[in-house]
Amino acid sequence: MPVSKWRLAALGQIEEARTLGEDTLTRRRRVQGEDHPSTLNTVRFLEQLDKAREDPDPGE
Repeated sequence: MPVSKWRLAALGQIEEARTLGEDTLTRRRRVQGEDHPSTLNTVRFLEQLDKAREDPDPGE
């Protein structure tokens, strides 16, 4: 079973999730276009990863 970018992020493997997310975004932009909902979801995912990197534990 392939590992999703969401699962990698949940497991704390942020760099691996980012690499997979960037690859997914490149493909979605090419195939589906900039404004497709799936493309936009991937953009939001990458933004969330960046935010998590900046503040890895907001509860502290």
